[in-house]
Amino acid sequence: MDKNDRVLLDSAREILGVAAVSVLKQGLRASPAMLYTLILSWEERAEMHEKPAYQLALKILSKKLN
Repeated sequence: MDKNDRVLLDSAREILGVAAVSVLKQGLRASPAMLYTLILSWEERAEMHEKPAYQLALKILSKKLN
């Protein structure tokens, strides 16, 4: 894994963590489906250079959903 891949993976993990904290602060259960929906909405509004990290986070969650 090269440096760019590591940065992308770290960014995706950070997105997952922020999403989980956001959901938990609202008093909701942070299920993979709930996080997927939240991150998908964030990905739609993200800037172009941020989209790969959001897409990787969604890919990680989709593996959990299957």
